[in-house]
Amino acid sequence: MALVDCALCSKKISSKAKSCPHCKADFENLTQGQLDARRDIAKIKRSQSLMTQSFVAMLLFCTGVLMYFLGDHETYIWMPLAGQIVGVTGLVWYLSMRIFMVVQKVKSKS
Repeated sequence: MALVDCALCSKKISSKAKSCPHCKADFENLTQGQLDARRDIAKIKRSQSLMTQSFVAMLLFCTGVLMYFLGDHETYIWMPLAGQIVGVTGLVWYLSMRIFMVVQKVKSKS
């Protein structure tokens, strides 16, 4: 008995398990082709989630840049600092999502 990744949620389960205790996926009545198809669907969903997070992070970065450069600094003296914080947060989030995407792509090729 070994620990393997669940085809749907990618959490560790027993190789002899009939269903996943985490996502409740039933493996008993599935063929290998159906398991492969579910595994591919799960990979696509994870990839789409990372792409969405990457897009939101880029929007946050752009908002921070616009706040810093185009904000009304006389009326709102806090805007340059807020723009820097929002921009750096968005940039770090974007870069980390891109790194996760590259790691996922490398893992899927192996």
